[in-house]
Amino acid sequence: MWRNMLALLGLLTFITGAILMTVEASQQQPESVDSLAARVAFRDDIAVIIAGIGLLLGPILTIPWWQHRLRREQKWFEKRDEPVEGPPRVPN
Repeated sequence: MWRNMLALLGLLTFITGAILMTVEASQQQPESVDSLAARVAFRDDIAVIIAGIGLLLGPILTIPWWQHRLRREQKWFEKRDEPVEGPPRVPN
């Protein structure tokens, strides 16, 4: 259960980071010399940093879920007497 929640959180973090990154890339403006523009540029830098963290942290949070899934598949293949080609089937 906790793996699923962590994977969902990772997926949402990754999607949020991707959306933030695309928004920031589309809103880049030429910088002026005003102090107001410097503050806005600093905010943009923070948003890009947060987006980058989201893009890196999202997949990392899904690692326990992938490990559990691969272990289940490996156990399924070990139970078979003869080698089977392809992934396990989902029972109906």
